[in-house]
Amino acid sequence: MKNNKLAEMVEQTLNSMDGAERATPAPFLLTRINAKMNREQPSAWERFGIFLSRPIIALATIAFLIFFNVIVYTYSNSSSNINGNQNLQVSTDEYSMNNSSSLFDLENIQP
Repeated sequence: MKNNKLAEMVEQTLNSMDGAERATPAPFLLTRINAKMNREQPSAWERFGIFLSRPIIALATIAFLIFFNVIVYTYSNSSSNINGNQNLQVSTDEYSMNNSSSLFDLENIQP
């Protein structure tokens, strides 16, 4: 029974090739192959663009820019707070209600 089953499977396998035809290439395959083989080397700008378009490089650049902006923002806020507090104190003294006559004083020598 096993020999009969095995012979039947071999016969099916051999008969499966009866309808086989010769393989045909896709249209313009040779033209595309020749174009790829004769392609010029990329210029320096193209290589630079290819390098920058890599995901790890793009993400690292974005992370660096965000980090740099945070540092600059933090530094600018800390230096402006010092000057801002001094200016705020001067302006509140100048325009206080207790010292309103100094606004109309013609010989006010304070800037």
